[in-house]
Amino acid sequence: MGQVAKKPAARRVDQMPVRSSSRQNRVKKLPRIISAQPVIHGVLKIVWSDGYEGVVDLRPTIARGRIFTYLQNAKNFTKVRVSEYGHSIEWINEKGEQIDFGADGLRAKAENQARLNEVASVLQY
Repeated sequence: MGQVAKKPAARRVDQMPVRSSSRQNRVKKLPRIISAQPVIHGVLKIVWSDGYEGVVDLRPTIARGRIFTYLQNAKNFTKVRVSEYGHSIEWINEKGEQIDFGADGLRAKAENQARLNEVASVLQY
């Protein structure tokens, strides 16, 4: 009756076909932070590696939660620094604990806040 079809032997990895586009090309590279400077207490001007500059208002975030108590002091907030590879900004408190915000989350905040400012300016006129 029916015959069992022969399964082809498994190929070695080095003999498998290679896709035309590499995985790296398909993943969007996230911009890194180049600089972060306090504008006023709780607000930072941030520059990313792709040239985007944005202002991020962290006041609502640092106003809540014990973890942000260190940043509620204006003098401490000015001690912001960019992490080694630009993936985040950070502060180190007196206990040596790190408080950080990721570059992608900050970028999203900056873009959203910029859109809100545009809408607000249009509605004022």
